[in-house]
Amino acid sequence: AEATARQLLAARPDHLPALEALAGLLQQRGQPAEALALWRRALAVNPLDRRVRGLTAFCTLSAARRLLVDG
Repeated sequence: AEATARQLLAARPDHLPALEALAGLLQQRGQPAEALALWRRALAVNPLDRRVRGLTAFCTLSAARRLLVDG
């Protein structure tokens, strides 16, 4: 799934479903910083999408927590 999403994003960097899928996968794997970059790209593609805004905010908090714990 990750390789497919990355290939699709290489060809179409603004493909919202691929951005969301890869961001969600990375977030589940405990990579909030990389996931956050993808959520922000998804938000730039569709800034009015409430779900994407919420997931971006959640990932922002996860990334901040990770920084506090890891130092």
